Amino acid sequence: MNAKLAAALALGALALVPAADAAKQSVKAPKAGQYNGHPGGKDLTLYISGKTIQLAAFSFKCGGNAGRTSLNSIALKKTSKGYRFAFSGRGSITFADERPDENGKISISGQFTRSGKKVAGVFRVRSPQCPDTGNVKWSARR
Repeated sequence: MNAKLAAALALGALALVPAADAAKQSVKAPKAGQYNGHPGGKDLTLYISGKTIQLAAFSFKCGGNAGRTSLNSIALKKTSKGYRFAFSGRGSITFADERPDENGKISISGQFTRSGKKVAGVFRVRSPQCPDTGNVKWSARR
């Protein structure tokens, strides 16, 4: 009788393992296309193609003025929580008040949901005319 009970318990335990795997949501790559958001009332657009952000363009407040920048070719990395990305470097910044464009330090990072339909993150811009935006939280959806 003990052998039959042990066999039944073993089969029951094996039956639970696939059920636990099925309950876990798989990570899906973001679909190609455009993701839009509005951090702080400004525009943010991500253009996705494959496992790359082909273009990340966003506007930001800079004192009493507004600035805009764009970044190209940011790779996406798959994690257990969703695809994520990060970039930190220098880029061109355009200002709304017709001041000359200038190079500045730009950083952006974010993570897509497991379904790949939404993304959230933070960006920061620093330049001589715009000393620091601070960390600006943003989110976007397809």
